[in-house]
Amino acid sequence: MRINSEASLLVLSNGKTLSKSSVTLNNNQSTVSSNTLSASKRDKFVYSSSESMSTYSVNTGARSARSAKTPIQKRKLPILLACKIAGIDCSDTGVPRINGSADAQAYNNALAQIQGDHEKLEYNTSHCYSQTGGNSYGLPQPRRSCAAFALATALSIKYNRQITPEHIVTDGNGSWANVRIDENVDNINWNDGNVSGTAYWITSDSPAETFRGIDAQLYLGNPVLIHANGTDRNGQPSEHWATVIGKENGEYIIIDPWDGTERTLDEMEIYGIGYSGDEMGEILDYTIISNLY
Repeated sequence: MRINSEASLLVLSNGKTLSKSSVTLNNNQSTVSSNTLSASKRDKFVYSSSESMSTYSVNTGARSARSAKTPIQKRKLPILLACKIAGIDCSDTGVPRINGSADAQAYNNALAQIQGDHEKLEYNTSHCYSQTGGNSYGLPQPRRSCAAFALATALSIKYNRQITPEHIVTDGNGSWANVRIDENVDNINWNDGNVSGTAYWITSDSPAETFRGIDAQLYLGNPVLIHANGTDRNGQPSEHWATVIGKENGEYIIIDPWDGTERTLDEMEIYGIGYSGDEMGEILDYTIISNLY
């Protein structure tokens, strides 16, 4: 099962070069340049907005004013950034303003860049948490807490330090204590005792939109969570979360929180090939772990 997510989203560089145009970053605006985008700036991309908000810096613990990331902007981020990279205007609701064939070509080149393969992120195996290991991390039902384990893995890989499942804010059973922002975005909070942060659980209109959002985050160099449903080995309906860390030959590479090991998305048992040999399962939504791009 190879994923080929059609048209419509994009983001920044993961240390790779941009073939047509790239961006030079200022605090709250971006300008187009003909040079490649520095990988060191991939987490500092901020698109323009008339609103502003305070975002939390995991590295410094300080708050700084940056462009607003409204729920619709989080969901449409790949389109917004594709427009920035292509040097064309885009509305805050994610509608590209394409005028002529040159704009269309630049935009499509940007989309192709983000939707391609993405080098697997480097990670420390100690940051890959297992629901079935010997440590429950204080959760009463670790085998039912795949979302918290997957998010902890993503955060630990992103920030290269131990942020464990017990640092994810959950309800009494170990499920996310999510806060609804609008019909498409929920906030998921975490706190390791020194730094707190928020991840964003995003509901898309279609699996294709979900995969485009995942591609965008991988292109930025961010791990991202994916949520799937299907059937377990006993033939019962089931859901599962995993941490996506790359894309090779069109296949997504994940860290599966069930045992904390690396495999392809197709090898995640409730999503990929069913026990009867049939393809099964579907992708529901995804979660991004950083408000800074």
